[in-house]
Amino acid sequence: MKTINYIKVQLLFYLKILLFCLILFIAAFLFLKLPSIAQDPHYHRFADSRTLFQISNFFNTASNLFFMIIALGGFLLVLKKKGLFATIKEKSLALLFLMALFLTGMGSVYYHLNPNNLTLVFDRLAISLAFTLFFSFLITERILPLMGFVLSPLFLALGIFSVLYWHQTELLGRGDLKPYILVQSIPLLALPLFHFLFPSPERKDRFLFYALLGYILALICDLSDRPLFFLTQKSMSGHTIKHILSAFSSLFLVVYLVKKKKSAVHRRGDRAHS
Repeated sequence: MKTINYIKVQLLFYLKILLFCLILFIAAFLFLKLPSIAQDPHYHRFADSRTLFQISNFFNTASNLFFMIIALGGFLLVLKKKGLFATIKEKSLALLFLMALFLTGMGSVYYHLNPNNLTLVFDRLAISLAFTLFFSFLITERILPLMGFVLSPLFLALGIFSVLYWHQTELLGRGDLKPYILVQSIPLLALPLFHFLFPSPERKDRFLFYALLGYILALICDLSDRPLFFLTQKSMSGHTIKHILSAFSSLFLVVYLVKKKKSAVHRRGDRAHS
């Protein structure tokens, strides 16, 4: 009887994995069928271009310090605190994500000091690495340790490719942001799937949804760069607010990492597969 129940649990678990992959694959396929998404020709013309302390685009540049401070703090906490992760694979991906988050701040600083398509490559590369690494971490944590860890190099390669593809098509005069947008969209779409298909026994999903909400608000502010700049009487632009909200979103991800308790996670025999 126990054997039959075990088989049923395992079958249900792998059916969930299949459903998870199928939903994301269909979403990616349909998205890639859309026409090319070109970058706004005026993308680099931010509403707030003020220079302070001899730093160009001061507020858009300085606001990236939040990313670096949060990433550094998270990195030190992950190194210091014991028992946060069930496997070394999880801890390794968590540390790599925090390194990528720090690089996100650095890349954005580099870009905003001299906004152009070439410096934007470094900005977007770091962002893509952060998204793919956290996605790999969640697969490792929630589904199978070996699955996320083995797939992480593939996801990283796809993230890098998406940025290089955009840059190459931009040079050819037919820029296409679709792969780059997809690299961000798939992990975001996966968050509710993780919640419903592979719920966390530690009930930390609220931090993921706080991060998701913050990031959506950040994108809205970015699209409202100039209106928000004038609405705040030229004190802060939508792009600067985007940086702050995105940084706070990343803070919720860091909280998710450091709040996690080591436990016998509900992976239904996955340790045997790791």
